[in-house]
Amino acid sequence: MQMEFAPPNVNLRKLKHFIDIRDLTLFIGGDNHVTKGRFYSLWRNGNFLVVQADPWTRPGVDYSGCHEDALRFKQEYREYTYLVEVIQSMADTIEFGRFNWAHLVRQKDSSYRLVYKTRNCIQNLDVWTKVVELDDIEMVRFVTSQQWEGVWNGMDVDLWIGWDDSWGEWVTLESQGHKIMQSLGLGHYTFEVLAHVSKNGMIIGLMTEPILGRPVILSDRAAVYEAVADLQRHGVLIRGLTHQQIHVTGEGIRFTSISSLVLYRNHDELAKEAEWCYWRELDLIFGDMANLANNTILVGSRYLPSNTIVLPRVPSPHRPLPFAPEQAMLRFVLSIYSSDTFLHNHWQSLFDQVKPRRKTAPFNSRHSQQLRYCKLPIAPVDEDGVEPPEAVEQTVSDEPLVVTQLRVSKARSHPYRQATSKKLLLGSDEGCNPQLTLVPVRRGHPTSRHSLAL
Repeated sequence: MQMEFAPPNVNLRKLKHFIDIRDLTLFIGGDNHVTKGRFYSLWRNGNFLVVQADPWTRPGVDYSGCHEDALRFKQEYREYTYLVEVIQSMADTIEFGRFNWAHLVRQKDSSYRLVYKTRNCIQNLDVWTKVVELDDIEMVRFVTSQQWEGVWNGMDVDLWIGWDDSWGEWVTLESQGHKIMQSLGLGHYTFEVLAHVSKNGMIIGLMTEPILGRPVILSDRAAVYEAVADLQRHGVLIRGLTHQQIHVTGEGIRFTSISSLVLYRNHDELAKEAEWCYWRELDLIFGDMANLANNTILVGSRYLPSNTIVLPRVPSPHRPLPFAPEQAMLRFVLSIYSSDTFLHNHWQSLFDQVKPRRKTAPFNSRHSQQLRYCKLPIAPVDEDGVEPPEAVEQTVSDEPLVVTQLRVSKARSHPYRQATSKKLLLGSDEGCNPQLTLVPVRRGHPTSRHSLAL
């Protein structure tokens, strides 16, 4: 149950069985761009909002390759996650529904406020199929800001959302590519576009059938070559085609991410381009099949873990800190994300450090080609990646320190372990450096893990 609250398997359908998801604020993705700014995509009650803040950079620092070597840019990561906490503190006052964009402005007294606006990130889109309102789609899972999964008319669907200018342009080109494929009778080589998705009168993305399949293997060579040859015969060139875009399904070969599709009228010119974009690339793919077999992540959300984080509500005088184990887990997950540990590891590697007590369903049990088991994450380590020492300085008190733990109803399991009995922290004689030991009151309870040396 615990890891339903953390990546890689946050799923709204499962989450609502443990907590009330109404008015729940989700941080579903974003971007930390060195020139454009810091972006945070939020979701609540069927509405999404992009929060934009000014970029944070250090003078004289070369940011080329910043996405490949995140450890060099630890301070930038801290500044990015700091604003996640700022947004969390503002969650009760954030307005969802009327607008889709907001600028986070820092005021003179160092407080923050949001300036809202409506922004259309998808321009010049030719609407060639039906339009479905986002409110008519039940959201199930958010993988990134642009890749969502849901249910429409009882059917599982994938959504590609143009949440910023770059992805808005991609959605426009992807829609155009699908339109060309459909017009040439080549739609069976793609995952069908079911509709354009709209919100508040604006087109915000595409809805397709679920992108599911497996990577190519050596025995698929003839089928892949025949499919690509068929595309070329119809004058279609998908520039930059890679093995990650080729899916093997029960209906045959399918291609994804066709935003780079170009239709040629001159087949001689196409043949020259295809020599590099098609045939040379296919030779490389099937010539290096032994290496690619273990390193292929296909384009599509259902092959990827979720990056969604729940932003728990901040306690206030009229709303005290809740002691429910679910709320404790939400705060724990956010603390991991905000820590430097997350730079050294991604979610799955953090979870892998602790062996699960039992195997649970994968994050997508209905399409379980790749099993991903939920595991409990360890607590964050310190900045240098070294676990804190066992010996911790404590203030010596004249009175014995009584350490108690909240009792939790047996009907609801605790995120870590069940409550233990009251324990006494006893000191030695006065006037000397004491050796403190955590001693259980109840007999027979193990004490080896609770020793605290000073």
